Amino acid sequence: MISDTQANGPVTKAKSKDSDNLHPNISLDDDSMDSLDDLLPPSKIHADKNRGESNIDADLDAMLEIDMDDIAKYNLKQRERAKQKRKKRGICCECVKIGNTMVWNQALYKRWKIGIIGPHWLGVMSTVALLYSASYYFTLKAYHDLGIISAGICIWFMVQTTVSLFMVACRDPGIVLDTSKSDELFGEGGLNGPGRGEYSVLDNHMQGEEEGWRYCGVCEVYQPPDAAHCADCNVCVDGYDHHCPWMGICIGKGNYNSFLMFNITWLIYLIYASAWVTLMGPQVMKNDNMSGVP
Repeated sequence: MISDTQANGPVTKAKSKDSDNLHPNISLDDDSMDSLDDLLPPSKIHADKNRGESNIDADLDAMLEIDMDDIAKYNLKQRERAKQKRKKRGICCECVKIGNTMVWNQALYKRWKIGIIGPHWLGVMSTVALLYSASYYFTLKAYHDLGIISAGICIWFMVQTTVSLFMVACRDPGIVLDTSKSDELFGEGGLNGPGRGEYSVLDNHMQGEEEGWRYCGVCEVYQPPDAAHCADCNVCVDGYDHHCPWMGICIGKGNYNSFLMFNITWLIYLIYASAWVTLMGPQVMKNDNMSGVP
């Protein structure tokens, strides 16, 4: 009968079962243990060159620590390069995408939370075209039929409505960004204006859920109780009311007051243009002219 030794060849070294499970590609004979020293810096090598199998875990941990340090250094270097690139290119005209919205002016956005445009920017252009075409007609009519004062009032309403429109369309509606996300988009400490750290990750998740905070897996942020995810803008908006295609963006906590002002302004403008410029004004002027005739 052929023995196991004759069939399999001479056994060079015995290996423990636990040591084999450390890594399938690591052999724990004397030569392999010496090779670990080549992978470690001198400061990581143990003074005892004749260490046994019990020190293998410590050597592997040291190797892992070196890899993590290298990764951290690489990430730091990448952030520094991105920072230098932002300084070189400037931040005023460098666009940053948040969901489906676009920050077209970082300087304004960081300071006053304006300088953003929604995905339906054609709706904003359509609203502007409708406003200016109507204003052109009513202003000319008021100037010819009623005089320069009525025409000036039409121009004033047009300017106020335009300002209110762009304060809605270009203002942050209340996009939920925690500190880590804002640092990722605008650089570390880049977003120093309103909302900085307002939506930081909750320390106590259970307490946050009891208070009505919810986690959005799409945006990877925690939503405040009155926030919701907008599928059109693809962001979570605090105080979400609705998505307005005429404004091109969501209506939320950040631009709700401007949205109300826009609606009040254009409604008063419409009443003035319809009632006074079109109906009452010309009739009053006609009566005055008739009364002045001898």
